[in-house]
Amino acid sequence: MTLRATTMAIILSLTPISLTLASHPLFFIGQWTSSCEFFGAPAQCELEWRPGLHQRLVEMQFTVLDSTAGASSEAEVNLMFQGRSVLKQEEDAFRGFWQASNGDIHPLVAGLESGTLTSYWGEASTELGRSSYRLLDDGRLQVKDWVLTDEGWELFLEVEYQPR
Repeated sequence: MTLRATTMAIILSLTPISLTLASHPLFFIGQWTSSCEFFGAPAQCELEWRPGLHQRLVEMQFTVLDSTAGASSEAEVNLMFQGRSVLKQEEDAFRGFWQASNGDIHPLVAGLESGTLTSYWGEASTELGRSSYRLLDDGRLQVKDWVLTDEGWELFLEVEYQPR
């Protein structure tokens, strides 16, 4: 079995989570911002978590703006990347999808444990990734993103956001 297939089997067999949206609302709902480095380029990262259209849904939007471009009346001019996810609370996990401005769409499965939301996205046949969201003691939101390579999990983005 390949590393990707083995990892996907482990992800899909995640044990039930103890915290749920109903019993423990996501404490990072809101708007967040930080300067960041996006694939080597200086950028401004923005993150917004908000309730979904139903009490069991939550939405997230991630936006990366070119911080070297001048102010513009049209945000699209400075847009480097944008992605959106919708998660649904189910009995044993959160499930949903991720869509991005590069044309990608990925299934998601996530768990909330010990104050950290960890989501796994993608499919073994294409690309697998992992993202974690953790509220720090000082009120910042730490987000880390990895992609699975032949050598294992490779961190490609780490940002500590401030509330906006």
